[in-house]
Amino acid sequence: RGLAEQDGVMVQQELIRGRKLRLGRSVAEQEIARAEQELYGQELRVLTGARQQFYEVAISQERLRLNEQLVQIGAQSMKSAEALMRAKEASRVDVLQARLELEQAKIVQENARNRYNAAWRSLAAAVGQPELQPRTVSADVRTPRVDLEWDASLQRLLGNSPELSAAEAEKSRTA
Repeated sequence: RGLAEQDGVMVQQELIRGRKLRLGRSVAEQEIARAEQELYGQELRVLTGARQQFYEVAISQERLRLNEQLVQIGAQSMKSAEALMRAKEASRVDVLQARLELEQAKIVQENARNRYNAAWRSLAAAVGQPELQPRTVSADVRTPRVDLEWDASLQRLLGNSPELSAAEAEKSRTA
């Protein structure tokens, strides 16, 4: 036609050599290892949070039980003070003092009940069951804590830490 035309075809293909394939697989394996360690770390955080909330419930339950006993003692004290006043062996001030102590014990009991209910709501949220209803839990909150040895705890943490394992996997992946 008298016009300069150019037609062409371009073909491109990436050739992956064995070393690059192995490196790619190694990087992918390290990413998987890092993700698994991060998942394990998250699982531990959730379990730790649930355990902490469980013990908050157990402690709140014990406080509530003790405060209920204080209210009962206060009520008995009030009755005793009134009986002594009728027998002319105590004054009106003693009865008023007993009544004041009973009222204070009731206020402390109500605060303990509120803390107990709040601890249950936190536990329900921690375990992902908002419908969880308060019930009696069994835990020994009076046993003294075990003192941990610093060096042994540090070595256990360094050897079992999912965060450190994930960081090591990331380091290996980028190297």
